[in-house]
Amino acid sequence: MVFAVKAKAALLLVYACIMFVSVCANLLVIVVIASTRRLRTVTNAFFCSLAVSDSLVSLVNMPLQVEHSNSRFESSRFDSLCESIRIDSFCKIIGLSIH
Repeated sequence: MVFAVKAKAALLLVYACIMFVSVCANLLVIVVIASTRRLRTVTNAFFCSLAVSDSLVSLVNMPLQVEHSNSRFESSRFDSLCESIRIDSFCKIIGLSIH
């Protein structure tokens, strides 16, 4: 029982570090592209958009996944929400790649 609590705490710490690094790195990309005039190209606008969407996934989807993995309650609405976020992101990336 104590091991399970320590394992959950360690997993939560790892998720928190990953979320923090992801948000900070993506914000750095956004700030650098926005503040440097020479970097304002169409390609970098795509990278900026990708950084915004990655930050939103880190801020919205990852905490939901942590909560879901820590809880014993299975909710079909929660599962469908997380699945729709993943499928929506995947479809947008494929659509941009094909276009």
